[in-house]
Amino acid sequence: MRRARDEQDQSAALDRILQLGLGFAVSKVLFSAVRLGLFTELATRPLPYEELRDRLGLHPRAARDFLDTLVALDLLERGPEGYGNTPVTARYLVRDRATYLGGFLEMTDLRLYGFWGTLLDGLRTGEPQNEIRHGGDFFETLYQDPVRRSEFLRAMTGLSMRSAHALADTVDWSAHRVVADVGCAEGGTLGQILLRHPHLRGTGYDLESVRDDFEHRAERFGSRTGSRSPRATSSRTRCPRRRPAPRPHPARLGPAHEADAAAQGVRGTAPAASSSSTRPSSTTTAARI
Repeated sequence: MRRARDEQDQSAALDRILQLGLGFAVSKVLFSAVRLGLFTELATRPLPYEELRDRLGLHPRAARDFLDTLVALDLLERGPEGYGNTPVTARYLVRDRATYLGGFLEMTDLRLYGFWGTLLDGLRTGEPQNEIRHGGDFFETLYQDPVRRSEFLRAMTGLSMRSAHALADTVDWSAHRVVADVGCAEGGTLGQILLRHPHLRGTGYDLESVRDDFEHRAERFGSRTGSRSPRATSSRTRCPRRRPAPRPHPARLGPAHEADAAAQGVRGTAPAASSSSTRPSSTTTAARI
């Protein structure tokens, strides 16, 4: 009896080792589905195999196995009408929804996946394997490329979504009127708080270089921006830090009470720039309503 139990334990341990060793394959299946926009194609209804394959531009040789793998991973459902999203993928992996966290998965595939490929070099040399491998400041190097910058900011929004919901749902905001987010990326966290608590007004701080990304997200989710709002004034706040960084541009958001904003976004009253990974300078300027 004991011998049989030991053999079962060893078999489970072996399975665990193999799962770890082949984990990259599962990751690539998910990354590929996100980058293809698969879950977005299924946002409104399930699709038959042939139609879905054609929409995604997949070759017949591997398409069905690819889709069935996603079913086995509980990322898709398969029924008489074809392939469809699960409740979880419908909520978190459909683009242009405020709850989308696929940006983090896209960044992981396009940026982080390659860095992990040189892990052995990093372990042997002690040298960083990311953008500063050849020297320079991390954010300055990353933000030089607008595409990579936007990719990184979308990833930060997706990565912070769970915290955003927790802050919005569990903190008692009734006694407060203003909330500030230092390093607010695309405004995702701040937006979720304002969406659930319309009496609040928010201030976000971040680097000037990410202003366009904030405004793009604000436009997508029904926000209204404009730096020359007559209701805005300026104030200055000093944040202690060890060394200076580029001056951030203030992000300003107002209460979310319009129908389109209530559905999936926030309503802003001034421009914003944000990145949950960036650091505030010693002097920041905020517009208050």
